[in-house]
Amino acid sequence: YLKIDCSTLLRYVSCSFNFFRLMIGSILITHKFYTDLFFCNSLFAALTNLSLQEINDIEIEFLYQIDFNLTVGKSEYEEYHEGIVTFIHSEQNK
Repeated sequence: YLKIDCSTLLRYVSCSFNFFRLMIGSILITHKFYTDLFFCNSLFAALTNLSLQEINDIEIEFLYQIDFNLTVGKSEYEEYHEGIVTFIHSEQNK
């Protein structure tokens, strides 16, 4: 979910706190989308030391930033998979 238009990213991530919010949003949405048993936003609030309202705001803002598109296309998945496999092989050969 972090692969978004650069202009959107630069507008959204203007300081380290916003980067933190972006990461929290990504983790929260990914976890809810890909697992059957997901944690309540109140647990994310406790883990991140943010208020529940802030977590709720981060979640909805993140969804709007990605235009509620929670899917990854096959070609994009294969591109990242290949990159990860290549990285792992290069690390193992060091």
